[in-house]
Amino acid sequence: METLENAEARQDLQQRLDAAFDLELFDRAKSRVMSRVDRDRWLAWELTAVEQLPGEEVSARLTMKLPTVYSNRSKVQKMISDEVALLSGLPPADALSQT
Repeated sequence: METLENAEARQDLQQRLDAAFDLELFDRAKSRVMSRVDRDRWLAWELTAVEQLPGEEVSARLTMKLPTVYSNRSKVQKMISDEVALLSGLPPADALSQT
């Protein structure tokens, strides 16, 4: 019984470490992308993806057309995904689809 509890504790610890590493990786990727895009593009992503505000509200807040809000969100999301892949030592998602 004690061995099972130790194994479960090790597994829980590993899951927590993995989650912390993933979060750190995501934060680093976000910082790197944020430094490369303009403020409004970043805010369109942050307000829709992170804060989960409706696109219409973000559009009004940033005085940006609604399709532009969604386009900016998509572009920034892809940049972050590519950056996470780069930091992880993996090829970007679009590179995988070209093989």
